[in-house]
Amino acid sequence: MSEVMERETLPEGQPESTPTVPVTDKASGKPLGGKWKAMPRKKRRRIIRWGVILLVLLVIGCILYKTLGGKKASTEQVVTDTVQYGAITSTVEGSGLTKAKTSETITLTTAGTVQDVLVTEGQKVTAGDPLFVIESEAARTAADKARKDVEGYEKKLNTLRKDIAGLNLAAGYPGKLMEVVTLNPGDTITKDSESEIFTVEQSLEDARKTLETAQKNLDNCNAVAPIDGTVIGLMLQQGQEVAANTAVITIADTSTITVDATVDERNVSYVKPGMTVTIDQWGTQFMGTVETVSLNSKAENGVASYPMIITVDNTDGSLMTGSYINYSLAASENDNCLLLPIQCVKTVPLPDGTTGSVVFVKGSRPDNAVDLEVPVDGVPKDFWAVPVEIGISDDYNVEIKSGVEEGAEVFTQVQTESSWM
Repeated sequence: MSEVMERETLPEGQPESTPTVPVTDKASGKPLGGKWKAMPRKKRRRIIRWGVILLVLLVIGCILYKTLGGKKASTEQVVTDTVQYGAITSTVEGSGLTKAKTSETITLTTAGTVQDVLVTEGQKVTAGDPLFVIESEAARTAADKARKDVEGYEKKLNTLRKDIAGLNLAAGYPGKLMEVVTLNPGDTITKDSESEIFTVEQSLEDARKTLETAQKNLDNCNAVAPIDGTVIGLMLQQGQEVAANTAVITIADTSTITVDATVDERNVSYVKPGMTVTIDQWGTQFMGTVETVSLNSKAENGVASYPMIITVDNTDGSLMTGSYINYSLAASENDNCLLLPIQCVKTVPLPDGTTGSVVFVKGSRPDNAVDLEVPVDGVPKDFWAVPVEIGISDDYNVEIKSGVEEGAEVFTQVQTESSWM
C-alpha cells in the first residue's frame, strides 16, 4: 500500500512550518509509514544532526586514544640471506667536462680596430687560413721600437768587441815602432770592456724577446689559423674597437675530445688506462677510453677523488665541447663468485686491534669465528662473527673472496613491525 501524506488546512496566519499530519489507517488508527515518518520534520533533522555529531566525536576519540593513550605493539623479525654463487660487475660512474684535446687562442696585447673578419663561429679551417684583419697603430709602433732597440744593442756590442780586441796588441804589418807606452801588471785600463760586453749582451737578449713578442702581436693583427680545427670562440665584429690583452679567437681540433673527470677512492684501484668508457651527453652515447688516472688525490667533504682523463674519437664533431657529461665504465667483473647483499657485511674492530669486515653466521659456532669486544647492535645472540675478505661490489651485492662457504646463512637485518592495541 502506498504511503500518502495529507496536509491539514492551515488556519489563516499560521506559518508554513507547521508539521504535517500523517494519514492513519482507518482500521487500526496507526500512522502509515511507521514512527520515523510520523515524526515532525524538525525532530527528524535534530536526530540526524546529533547522530552526525556523535559519529565525529567517536572518530576523534579513537584518534586521541591511539595518539595519547593507546599502546603500540612491536614485533621484530630477523632477516637472513644465504651465501651463493653468482656474477657481479663493479661499475664506476661520474661526470666530467669535455674539451678539445688541442686548441690555440690568439690574444692581442695592444688595442686596435677590426677591419675585416674572414671566418665564422663553427667554421672549419686549415693551418695558414687567414682569420681577420685588425688595424693597430700601437702594435706597429711597438714592433718598430723593439726592432730599433735590437739594432742599437747589436751595434754597441760590435763596437765593444772591437775595443777589447784592440787590447791584445799585435803588429798588423812590418814597420818601425815610433811610440811606446809602458804597461805593468795591475795597471787600470780606462775601458772596462769585458763587464760592459756582458751587460750589453743581456740587454740585447731582452730586446730580442721584446721584439719577438711585439712582432707576434703585429702578425696577429693579420692572423692566420695556427692549427687545423674549428673556430669555437670568435669575439670580433667588423668596425669593433678591441682592447689590449683581449682573446679574440680560439681554434680547436675537435676530432679528439678529452674529458676531465674524477674517480672516487673506492674504485680507483680498479680503473686502468685503456679501459672502455661509455659517455652520455644529453641522452646521446659515445664510446671513449681511459687515457690517464692520476695518483694524486683531491680531498673534498671528507671524500678523496683522483683525476682521470678520458679521450673520445669525435671525427664527426657530434660531441660538443665545454659541456658536462656522465660517464660509466665496468671497472671489474667476476662471472662466478660467492655473493652476499652489501648490508650483510659489517666493518668492526677485530680482536687483533685492526678493523675488518665480518658477517654473522647462524647456527653452531664456526671454527674461524671471533669474539668481538664491541657487539654490533641488532645482531641476535645465536649468530657468530666471522671475518671475511671482500672483493668488488655493485649497488646491491659484494663479492666474498674467503671466510664463508656457499649455503651459509648469515644475518642481514632486523625488521620491526608495529600495530596498535
